[in-house]
Amino acid sequence: DGADGFAASRLAMPPAFAPETLIPCDDDDRASFLRADARGDARSSARDGADDESRAPRDVAFGRALVACVALVLIGGVVGVSNAPRDALDLMSSDALKRYGSCHASDGTAVRRRMLSSDDEENEQFAASETPAAIAVSIGAIALGLMTIHLFKNHPRMMTWGMIWAECGICVTVGVILLGNGSVAGGVIFIALAGLWAFWMTRTKDRVELVAKLLAAASTALKDNPHLVTVSTFAGLGLCSSLLVAGACVLFASMNGSVVATGAPDEMIYRDGACYWADDLTNPIRCCTWELDTWVPPFLAFAPLVAAWTALTFAQARNFVIGGTVSKWYFAPVGTTSFVGTTSTFIGHAWRNSFGSLAFGALVLTAVSVMRQINERARRRSEGFMAVLACIVTTIMDCIGEIIEALTTFATIQCAISGEDLCTSGREVTRLLNDNFLSAVRVWWLPEMVLNLAAVFLSLAYSSIVTWMSRLTMSIANVDVSGYGGVVFLSAFISSWIVLSFFFNILLSCVDAVFICYAIDKDRNTLTKPDIVAVYDEVTDKTRVLPVDAVVTQTQRTTQQGTPSQPGRVFTQPGANIVYGRPSDNGNL
Repeated sequence: DGADGFAASRLAMPPAFAPETLIPCDDDDRASFLRADARGDARSSARDGADDESRAPRDVAFGRALVACVALVLIGGVVGVSNAPRDALDLMSSDALKRYGSCHASDGTAVRRRMLSSDDEENEQFAASETPAAIAVSIGAIALGLMTIHLFKNHPRMMTWGMIWAECGICVTVGVILLGNGSVAGGVIFIALAGLWAFWMTRTKDRVELVAKLLAAASTALKDNPHLVTVSTFAGLGLCSSLLVAGACVLFASMNGSVVATGAPDEMIYRDGACYWADDLTNPIRCCTWELDTWVPPFLAFAPLVAAWTALTFAQARNFVIGGTVSKWYFAPVGTTSFVGTTSTFIGHAWRNSFGSLAFGALVLTAVSVMRQINERARRRSEGFMAVLACIVTTIMDCIGEIIEALTTFATIQCAISGEDLCTSGREVTRLLNDNFLSAVRVWWLPEMVLNLAAVFLSLAYSSIVTWMSRLTMSIANVDVSGYGGVVFLSAFISSWIVLSFFFNILLSCVDAVFICYAIDKDRNTLTKPDIVAVYDEVTDKTRVLPVDAVVTQTQRTTQQGTPSQPGRVFTQPGANIVYGRPSDNGNL
């Protein structure tokens, strides 16, 4: 009887509102990641996800290439530290290269040296004395980041507004300090910035509230999956470790070389303790130069690229785990409160089945980074009309790079959901967003801006407090603090800014992951989490830009019907939740 009534009601519906497909959204569908409908659409099956047990390795060649490149860098580092002169750092120092005797014998003959007799005990003692302070500053920065992300998880609205007003307060404080030190212009600028920022935020209060709701949605996912923070922290440590190891390999390799004369004996003149070119006796030059061994220059070009590739692979792994875990949380049956084992499952997928896809995505991001560096270097070296042209090209390439980065991030999340390779996931997520008129570049720029500014201003506050405490402690101990404050401030600011940016990126990654799940909901005409869908609907309404053909079609419908088009009717199938009508192929709603 219920089925006959539903069929009758469907036949009685006006043609303009006939749905293309009616898909019930019950708990079984949510538990199976929205399995493909009865038509057996292969694309739908790919985007709805693969079972954890049936995932096959993807993009294997890229994973093997990354492992091989990392092995080559490590081998180069081992060879470098094994063959480097014992006092290579002394040989490479500016003072040693200025000395005539470093690369000339007593009779003035040019020689090649790989050994000196001096040591660097003073520098070693200085480094040893500063190591505890650096460790303490880093631990404090990590504690600040963990505390901030914990507060965001539990009080997102309070933290959003608190960050905004803290930014205003810090600007005012800096302005007052500058005014007190006699810098009127700087003080007025900071106070004016604080006033402008406060005015803008209060005038756009509804948007700030929407940012708070968006971050609250992401915080809900973090609260139900607390190990995401732990996994992200280890991914960050892996990222930093890969950079440090690669940096050490580069340093060891650069120590392989010899001190040689800057020029031939007939080209240089040594006079009054300095060296000059024979045709220019006014400007002293270094008597010696550090000449690298033949294998070192190619290695120094190769190792930084591998370091960036490896570091970005860790970042991709973090996005993968967050995307997969959040998708499991989003599509879980109603009432599910335990998600034990979900995070570890996607960690296994990241480093086994999808490792090649992560390496592929990281390689794309590395290429984008290299492209930006080349464009920026060309812009700085250009002059006149070429400088203007370089600025235009750099701007265009930056936009292209940002689009590629965003699509790679979304494709990585889709990889975690579906288990497909990166290219297939990229095509699917692009179709998913375009078909539903959703942004393929970013969810919304305002949350990212608020969090990035918060990272900067919190880092300023933290570094100021650390500098003041260190100066006070050293003054009590009667230690000379001249020139010390700037070093402490800079190290504290850099470390805290990196840590805070990293933890805030966890929130933004959750926002992106929920956005993809929301897009799947829209594409399948389902409503999995109504409260979160309502927030993202509000965000997309504020940020959506419809394509021209969609706007023309909308205008034609309005003209033909005489009234604005309605969004479509809602139908309920017996035994299922609410589903929605979808626009038909002929353009009717």
